[in-house]
Amino acid sequence: MNLKEKNKWLDELLDEEKIISFDNNLSYCVFIESLIKNSTYDATWQSQQLKRLEIGIKGSELEKIVIDLKDNQIIRDCRDQFKKMCEQGVFNK
Repeated sequence: MNLKEKNKWLDELLDEEKIISFDNNLSYCVFIESLIKNSTYDATWQSQQLKRLEIGIKGSELEKIVIDLKDNQIIRDCRDQFKKMCEQGVFNK
């Protein structure tokens, strides 16, 4: 085994454009899938994103999607809804 093969795992770990899919990162994909299903987007957009996730998506693209999904997440707990409304300034005069 040469030095390049020994350090291959490190290169894969540091690679920003790593492809993330259900095959290589199941728990993270399940978390993102729940965000997609609990978002305010329509069903066609949700199904497109789920298909992209099944095929595999670049880490940088996925990061942008997750940030957008967190901003457009449907919050079911009334306390969390209230906190989000306060952060958005709904009650400010």
